[in-house]
Amino acid sequence: AIAAQKAECRARILAVVDETAQLNLTAAAAAGFLSAEDMATYLAGLAWIAAMREAWPTVPAAWPAPPEGLTALAARF
Repeated sequence: AIAAQKAECRARILAVVDETAQLNLTAAAAAGFLSAEDMATYLAGLAWIAAMREAWPTVPAAWPAPPEGLTALAARF
């Protein structure tokens, strides 16, 4: 059950921000290439990922919704 919850958490995160987008966003943020609005969305996305990882041990998990704009931001990267 724990492995399945963890896998579902990963799948839900990757459905919003895939691994390539995560890497590219991290690089863009580190290099200062994100606008203030994009940086705020990126940071909200990081908080969302942390909240997702905190949610998976509970059964059933109460998956938080991704922040507004994260899917669109990730799609650009």
